[in-house]
Amino acid sequence: MRHAHRRNLVLLTRIVLAILFVCIALYLLLGARKLREKLGLDRVTAPDRSLLTNPFVVEELDGYLVYPRMFSPGSSALNETLILVSHTTSAHLERLPALALRWEAPISLAVFTPTVQIFSSVVKKISRLRACDKVVWRFVTFHIVTLSDVRPSGKSLVYSEVDAEECSKFVKSFSHPEVEKPDNYALSVPYPNNLLRNVGRKYVKADYVLVLDIDMTPNINLHRDFLAFLHNQLSLESGSKLAYVLPAFELATSSSDREVEYPSTKSELLVLLVRMRVRPFYFEVCWPCQQPTNYGRWTTLESPDTAPLQVAYNVEWIDPWEPFYITKNSAPMYDARFQQYGFNRISQVKTVFSKQKVKNKLVCGFVLGL
Repeated sequence: MRHAHRRNLVLLTRIVLAILFVCIALYLLLGARKLREKLGLDRVTAPDRSLLTNPFVVEELDGYLVYPRMFSPGSSALNETLILVSHTTSAHLERLPALALRWEAPISLAVFTPTVQIFSSVVKKISRLRACDKVVWRFVTFHIVTLSDVRPSGKSLVYSEVDAEECSKFVKSFSHPEVEKPDNYALSVPYPNNLLRNVGRKYVKADYVLVLDIDMTPNINLHRDFLAFLHNQLSLESGSKLAYVLPAFELATSSSDREVEYPSTKSELLVLLVRMRVRPFYFEVCWPCQQPTNYGRWTTLESPDTAPLQVAYNVEWIDPWEPFYITKNSAPMYDARFQQYGFNRISQVKTVFSKQKVKNKLVCGFVLGL
C-alpha cells in the first residue's frame, strides 16, 4: 500500500513538472513574440505581403548599389520560363498594378532611388502596394538601385501596417494620381535605364525575357500564349538565336485626353488603329526606328484572337530598327554607360542582331506604349 502511494506521488510530481515546463515554454514564446513586435520585427500585414524578403543583401554593379530581390513574389510556384523585365522610379510605380494584372505572370522590376529619402519612400510604397494588391504580391520581384554614396540606415527599412481602409485610399491614389508625375529622365541625376534593365535580368532565373519600359504593356494572355507557342516551336528549331518581335504601337491621344480603352487583342487594336486612336510606335518621334516592322503586312494578316500565337513573318534587321522582342536571357546585356533618353536600347539591339546574328521572327502579339 505504501509503495503504491509512493508511485502515485511520483507520477503526480511528473505531471506537475510537465505542466510547469509547458507553461514556462509558452511564457518564453509569448515574451519573445512581444519583444519582436516591440522592435518592429513582425510588423507585416496579413498574409505577410509587405514582408521584406531580402533586405540586407547589397551588391555593387557598374558604380551603383543594388539591393537584389528586396521583395520576392509571394507565390513560390511560378513558371519562370518567361519573365517581363521593367524599370522605373518611385514616381511611376502606380503603373505597376495594371501591368501586373495584364501580364499575370512573373515580373522583375528595378526601381531607382537616388536619395535616402526616396529609398525610404519606395520601401514603404512597395510594402503597401504588395499588401494591398494580390497580383503584385504574387508575381513581382522588386530590386532597388541607389547611387554608390547613398547608404540607407535600418530606419529606411521600417514600414507600418496597412488596414483595409488605408488600402482603399492607397489603391485609389494609385489609380487616380492627383498630379501629373515627372518623367523618369527628369531627375537631378542621370537615369541609369540600361543598368536597371540589366539588374532586372541579372537577378532572376528566366529562360526568356521581354524587356519593356514601365509605360508599356503587352496584349492580354501573351505570357500564356508564348509558352504554348514555345512548346511547339522548340520541336522545330533551336531558340537560342531567335528573337520573337512584337510590333509596337502607342496611344495617339495627348496626355490630357487619355480616355482610351487599352486594346487587349489584335482585333481591338485594329479598330483603334482605324479610328486613329492608336498608331505605330514612334510614328512622329523616329519613324525609321520602327518602320522595318512592316506594319502594313502585320495588320492585314489573318490571325483570329482565339488562334494560337504563331510566327507572322521573318524580318532582317537594319539600322536603326529598335524592336521590342522576347529572347533568351543569355542574350548580351545592355551597355550601362548609356543613360537618360536616347540610344540606350539601340546599343543592345545592334549587338544582338548585327553581332550575334539573331534572326527576327514577328509574332502576332503586340505591345502598347501608354
